Amino acid sequence: MTAITQSSPLKNLHHDLGARFAHWLGGEVAWDYGDFERDWRAFTSTDTVIDVSPRSQLELVGPDRASFLHSLSTNDIKQLATGASCEASFLNGKGNVLFHGWIHAGESSHIVDVGPGMAAPLAAHLTRYQIREQVTVHDRTREWGLLYLAGPTAADKLHGDALQSVLREATVVPDLWTRHEAWHLFAPRERLVGIWSALTAAGFTPVGARALDVARIEAGTPLAPLDVPEGLLPQELGRDARMISFKKGCYLGQETVARLDALGHVNKQLAGLEFATGAAVGAGSELLRDGKPAGVVTSVAHRAAGQPPIGLGFVRRECLQPGTELLAAETKARIVSLPMA
Repeated sequence: MTAITQSSPLKNLHHDLGARFAHWLGGEVAWDYGDFERDWRAFTSTDTVIDVSPRSQLELVGPDRASFLHSLSTNDIKQLATGASCEASFLNGKGNVLFHGWIHAGESSHIVDVGPGMAAPLAAHLTRYQIREQVTVHDRTREWGLLYLAGPTAADKLHGDALQSVLREATVVPDLWTRHEAWHLFAPRERLVGIWSALTAAGFTPVGARALDVARIEAGTPLAPLDVPEGLLPQELGRDARMISFKKGCYLGQETVARLDALGHVNKQLAGLEFATGAAVGAGSELLRDGKPAGVVTSVAHRAAGQPPIGLGFVRRECLQPGTELLAAETKARIVSLPMA
């Protein structure tokens, strides 16, 4: 799938702040602001803002939007309260994951947040199954941007008078990617510069997306396309409690999901990995055990100084026990529990 390649409206601001840019999940982001150690300290101790605008968004409106999404995704969307969010996958008829992301229930619409370049094909997939449902699917990727906000006093600031006027056209939802107290802010792209300026004036420190990548890997959160390859079965993500409802009834691909649940296991699953310090491991590196294939690395993050690199990868069932040692790019890789300590 081809990602939307337009620049973030905030690119000039990032340049002025000394950002180093990188391609992350198919889109260009401010990766850090010249000093990751400083970024990470800010991310873990203060209120911070991160530009995640390369992601794609769909907005569904109409009285049948919840039931429509319910019938085409793995989670229980009908029971999602206004203001609540959930993780979900959209499957084909054989039960393979086509799209993976997050669904946010608003008062007048539902937002579906997916990886760069995935909104248009997801919209085509959804409308293919639309018959009589009163729902309209809008691709908002070129219209909206996304900011990630975190920090100990971020909630108070978001609800304070100082930001209310500038956030009136924004939608703020709880973060489900990390273990940090955080929110996702969707807003029109033409208003992002003003919102960013208001947030920084209110005490939010700009941080690069590298910190967010570390935090989401520590939490064990997969992001497409890296951690959600084509042909994947939903249980292979190891996110059953977060993204699959086994009580909701029929939906596209449900028979395969139910059959796998009855069998009790899949042959491989997404796992946490810790690598030897200084390891030259990257996405796509093969995992070996006793010289035999044991899996593949999908994401790698290099943390602050003194901490070993971490990652996610699909690992064969017999190798999933935490503490199991594997090799990746001739470097030791150890299976760790998710979320990581």
